[in-house]
Amino acid sequence: MDEQPMVVTAPILFTATKVKHVGGQLRAALARRPVAIADLTRTWACDVAAIAELGMAHEQARAVERELRIVISSASILRQFVLAGLDAQPLIYPSLNLASRPGRATSVGPGGPPRQGARADGQAAL
Repeated sequence: MDEQPMVVTAPILFTATKVKHVGGQLRAALARRPVAIADLTRTWACDVAAIAELGMAHEQARAVERELRIVISSASILRQFVLAGLDAQPLIYPSLNLASRPGRATSVGPGGPPRQGARADGQAAL
């Protein structure tokens, strides 16, 4: 049986002043569980520093064979990830429910709704 992912909720204004706190929580979650979720569903604003921190957390997770899932329900925040080039790397989900499912069942990128077994870059999920 898979362990439940640990969820870290980003603040409403996820900006440079809160980046280290959220990043530290994500790293701690990834140290304890194979999957951590960054929940941005309540986030209204996300700056470049926050996106960069999530990108670094994703790279650190991959380096130790862990998985960071990012939940983004806002089209404008998803657009920021696309512009930063991070829409194809971490697994991005439209809801916490989908991100919490065991395995890499579903992710969504800028191309539309989630598809079973698909990554945001169109490649098959492992």
